[in-house]
Amino acid sequence: MFAEVADTGHGIPPENLARIFDPFFTTKQPSSGSGLGLAISKSIVAEFGGDIRVESQVGKGTRFIVRLLGRQHEVVAVASGREGQALLEKDPAFDVILCDLMMPELIGMDLHAWLRDRAPALASRVVFMSRGAFTPKASDYMAGVGTPLIEKPFDVSALTEVVSQLVAAVGPLPRP
Repeated sequence: MFAEVADTGHGIPPENLARIFDPFFTTKQPSSGSGLGLAISKSIVAEFGGDIRVESQVGKGTRFIVRLLGRQHEVVAVASGREGQALLEKDPAFDVILCDLMMPELIGMDLHAWLRDRAPALASRVVFMSRGAFTPKASDYMAGVGTPLIEKPFDVSALTEVVSQLVAAVGPLPRP
């Protein structure tokens, strides 16, 4: 699985390109950043068995490419709740669905409610992810469904534990 983020900004000068993932390296003013963001991002991606690389041209922009390698699981990523819904409509054979509560186009609670109506067995395979800021509606929904929740930021061991527990509880889906 991979993701790309690109811009058409100023680009990164070649003399800085080799250092952008170094802790505390920054070209910003001291009050504008610590130089830890990309170093932390690289560490998180590496913890998930992946890598992050950058391509840049001065005056044309920059592109970051993140590749995640599934060690134990095949990972499929989508960019919005609607994309997730379309994917699950076409291919309901997922052992676990990691679903952010807040997503573009279709929030996690609405995606889960759609699954409960359409494919209750699949709805039981959802793990919600959240940064912990719940609206009253989200709190009520979470209390009523009993769906596992993992708080962000989380580490690989916490995520692995939740996924393992869920798969052990509901079992893997039969494959065609």
